[in-house]
Amino acid sequence: MMLLGLGAGCLLSWPLLAGDHSGQVNLLAVLLWLVGLPVFTLLLTLLALLRKQSWIPPAGWQHLPLLPANWKLQLRQYRLQGGGFWWLLLNGQWWMLGFSLGAVLALWLLLLFTDLHFVWRSTLLDAQDLAPVLRALAWPWSFWEAAQPSLDLLAQTQGNRLALPDPQAPFSRWWAFVLAAQLFYVLLPRFLLLLYAAWRLRRLQAPEPAITDMPAGSDPDLGATTDQWPADALWLDAAWLPADVVEQLPSPPVAFQDWAGESVQPLVVVVRAWEPPLAELADRLRSGNGLILPLAWEGSQLHKPRTAHWQEWRRFVAGLPGWQVLQWP
Repeated sequence: MMLLGLGAGCLLSWPLLAGDHSGQVNLLAVLLWLVGLPVFTLLLTLLALLRKQSWIPPAGWQHLPLLPANWKLQLRQYRLQGGGFWWLLLNGQWWMLGFSLGAVLALWLLLLFTDLHFVWRSTLLDAQDLAPVLRALAWPWSFWEAAQPSLDLLAQTQGNRLALPDPQAPFSRWWAFVLAAQLFYVLLPRFLLLLYAAWRLRRLQAPEPAITDMPAGSDPDLGATTDQWPADALWLDAAWLPADVVEQLPSPPVAFQDWAGESVQPLVVVVRAWEPPLAELADRLRSGNGLILPLAWEGSQLHKPRTAHWQEWRRFVAGLPGWQVLQWP
């Protein structure tokens, strides 16, 4: 993801930083592209952080053909653990870091091999209008004197289409200001967000206590359990799941009553944990194989089934060859 952002940042920023046919670079356009747009997307990211509990990545994202197989596996795992938002946030920060570094790379290459002339033009604004705004932007790096904008610098680098530029004007001094803006308004906050998202994902991967502490082989009447989620399975809804719960599943399920009773794929049958298994369900499942997933929920919040309910479903699969009980993370 970072490499994709790096390529996009370099290719998209190069024409803007290279300037026009006379080598003049529009300073205001550069600031809008390299500072204004990243800050706007950063504000959107912070807004998403405030509303993360009400936003869940669509299940269909994990089936996009362009996603690598290990990404699909990660996204499925994190969705099941309630970490789909943090997974997307982490990869988004990698992309934005790459994009910003690509812009910095384009700027550095142009500075190394060409002579950049940063100018600004405006019909409505003058140097006195821009100076306080740019000085406010430059406050975080006030210790870097070379990257500070000044009224004199603005006056000397104001472009005029009707007049030839002054060869003594310090056109190239703006590169330090542009670079500092990238460091403080893009690279630093995005790196901090990346560390935060990675920390949240590590917390999700911490081991949790088992749903029951009874060893799998201690009772011959209890069927096998697993916490390994099948990569490709047909999901069946035998629990009349509410829409909020369906959104948290890694794959949209088919209504159990609409299932024809045949499938070459392994099955994952979602049932209500608190309801006792029915003989009718066992009759329909004998011809297939797969996993029984007992779910318990209140509203849209999933929680672990009670131990008594969990063992009841294990007894149910004990009489069904080829079936196991699937444990929700």
